[in-house]
Amino acid sequence: RISTMIDVFLYFGIDSEKDLSDITSILNVEPSVQCNAESLVFRTLGLQAQRRSWTLKEQLVNNGVKQMTIDDFFKKYPSILEKKNLLSQMGKMRIRLSIISLYGQFLYHLTPQETEVLSVLNIPVEISVFSYGRCEE
Repeated sequence: RISTMIDVFLYFGIDSEKDLSDITSILNVEPSVQCNAESLVFRTLGLQAQRRSWTLKEQLVNNGVKQMTIDDFFKKYPSILEKKNLLSQMGKMRIRLSIISLYGQFLYHLTPQETEVLSVLNIPVEISVFSYGRCEE
């Protein structure tokens, strides 16, 4: 299902003008990353965040080896699904799957169960692909 030499991360985020600590309280989970509008997001370039955001990040695949599924993510953080209506009032929710590969070619498979749990949230799903551009012969 998954070619080797890839990493996959799942991010659940909320962009909000409200107090980000309220999101932490609602979910009873500390964010992996929290950015205020003045936060530096790329320190080496001196770029500041364009929005205030609260984000959870988990690695689904590490070097081609599955660590957790999307279902596992939502089992680990059940309050996301349980409190989705309240969270939607806090700001714009999003899911991002970030796929990173040494090679330009890869395959990542979503099961019907995974697409179903994503559809229950009824929020945008972003897919980010980054490749280091190597090729297998």
